[in-house]
Formats: sequence, C-alpha cells, structure tokens
Amino acid sequence: MPRPIPKLTWFESAVEQLSKSVPPPVDIRFRGTLAYRFEEKLTEQAVLLKAVRYVSGLGAGRLLLQGGYLQELGVIQRTLDEIHEDILFLAYPLLGHDSTGKHDEYLDAFWMEEPETTDYQKRPKNKHQTSRKDIRNYVSKVTNGGKHDHVSIAASGYLYRVYSGFVHAAAPHVLELYDPELGKFQLLGYTSSPLLAEHADDFENQFYRGVISIGAAAAALGDKGLYANALDLMSRMTPHFQDRTP
Repeated sequence: MPRPIPKLTWFESAVEQLSKSVPPPVDIRFRGTLAYRFEEKLTEQAVLLKAVRYVSGLGAGRLLLQGGYLQELGVIQRTLDEIHEDILFLAYPLLGHDSTGKHDEYLDAFWMEEPETTDYQKRPKNKHQTSRKDIRNYVSKVTNGGKHDHVSIAASGYLYRVYSGFVHAAAPHVLELYDPELGKFQLLGYTSSPLLAEHADDFENQFYRGVISIGAAAAALGDKGLYANALDLMSRMTPHFQDRTP
C-alpha cells in the first residue's frame, strides 16, 4: 500500500500562504541591476525563504528521480536535510524557545550579500557559517525537552555523511552508475538502475520532513489554519514513516 504523500501543489500553496504572513520583498537597484530584497530582514522572512527553497528542492528532486539521475538526487537530499534543520532552528525561538548567539550568527551570514570579485580578491574571507553540529544540538535539545537527543543527532550525522558521498562524488556512490549488463557507466540518467526503487522510497522521506517543516514555519509565522492542516497531514503520514526518519 503506497504511503500518503502530499502533492507538490500542496507545498506550493502552503508557501504561497506563508508569504502572506510577512512583508514582501521590494525591488532595488543592486550593483547596476534590478534585484529583490527583504528590507526588514526578519527571522520570519528567513523561515519563509528556507521553505521556498525546500519546496523548490522537492520539485527538482522529483524530476531527477524521474530522469534516473540518482547521484544528483542524493545531492538534493543533503540540501533538503539541512534546510529542514535550518527551518526548525530558526522557528523555535519564534515559538518561545531560547534564542542564542548562534541564531544571530546564522542570520548575519544568511542575509549577507556576496562580495564583488575585486573586493574578494583584495580581502579573501569566507562567511562565518554556523556549524551544522551547533544547529543539530539546538534542535535536538528543544525537541527532547531540554536534553540532547544523542540518537537523533547521530542519525542526522549519519545521513549527512551518506549524502555527502553524493555531493563529493565518493567512489562507492559513483560506482552505482555502472551498468554491468552494458559494461559501461550510465551518465545521462540510469532509469533501469536496480537502486531506483530504493532511492524513490528514500526520497519520500523528504516529503514527510517537508510537512514537518511547513508545520513549524506556519506555527512560527502565526498561520493557525496552515499549521492545523500540516498537523493533520503529519498525523496521517507518521505511522508510515516512524522509525525511518530522524
């Protein structure tokens, strides 16, 4: 029996609804061209942008899966896992949990403009990104009643490592592209891969995490209707995903 998976249109509508909860971006002139920016730089706006990218990633992942681009799908899944953690990390302080210096650090880097090439060449300096470990520790502490959930942290770290193999083209991952029947690598989509069903099953977890992310975003942005909708979906999906998704 197939697991209950919301359509991408549900996620699209949810983000459209969330966007009504914050001041919209405005058009500006930036380095000689038209661009759009949030003037207020609110945490709520950061949560919205993370939700935007999550849903865009779900759509991209669906296309990659259909085309048999499983390596690239793994890269997208690593991205989605991080965005999911980011949404929770940013949403919890809006829901009354402690805000830390790490949140300020994260948002400073999030809103920062990229330097021009000439400026970067003069002063080569990268953004001071908040570590993934700090983000996971905060999220686990909030979701576990103030105590670190080391099992959950370890599971997230394990997934991060597995998906990192796709990001960095590790040998065991790339060798999944080898087709022994043809004696060559399938470079332009491996739709006959024996691992296709396994990847498809794993990718469904991202839709479950996506509903959790939308629910957290809706709660943080004060959209009670969308939050209730997401909770209803989660209640129907959880029996099919529990013990499978950190």
